[in-house]
Amino acid sequence: MTEETTAPTDGAPDQAPVRAETSDSDAMLGGQVAELQAALAARDAEFGKLKEALAEKSALADSQEQELSTLRPAGAAAEERIAGLTDSLSEAISKYKDRLYAAHPELLENMIMGETIKEIDDSLGSALLLVDKVKANVAEQAKVVTVPAGSPERTGTPDFIGAMSAKEKIAYAVAKEAK
Repeated sequence: MTEETTAPTDGAPDQAPVRAETSDSDAMLGGQVAELQAALAARDAEFGKLKEALAEKSALADSQEQELSTLRPAGAAAEERIAGLTDSLSEAISKYKDRLYAAHPELLENMIMGETIKEIDDSLGSALLLVDKVKANVAEQAKVVTVPAGSPERTGTPDFIGAMSAKEKIAYAVAKEAK
């Protein structure tokens, strides 16, 4: 498509009319340039937002790093305190077990187990129940078997042997063996 335009004349006869040609491809390029400029402007706006977000995140990271460096010594001190308390607790539990064994001499050394007061108390209860059951079982068995007090009765020996001297007893035994 061509368009003819005439340039204004200043009265000069030697100027010919100027023809301006625009084609469809020129119009398309102009539209693409406008689209690209709009996309570039949108990208620049997005880039600006991202730069602001990055600056905010960097500032937040810096403040958190500063806070962390402040808290590290406190954390180390807390760990030392925890270690000391753990040692004290272990010592207290050991002493508690020793006192329980002293208070209950019928318990064996390995009958009370646990690392906390509750576990130790539960173990003590179980151990005392076991000791009570064993005592009851032994007492019940003692009732069944009766042993006479003093020397046991002699059986199978004649009464007259008790009146013999040691020499006579030896002679009697040798004679009994010879038969």
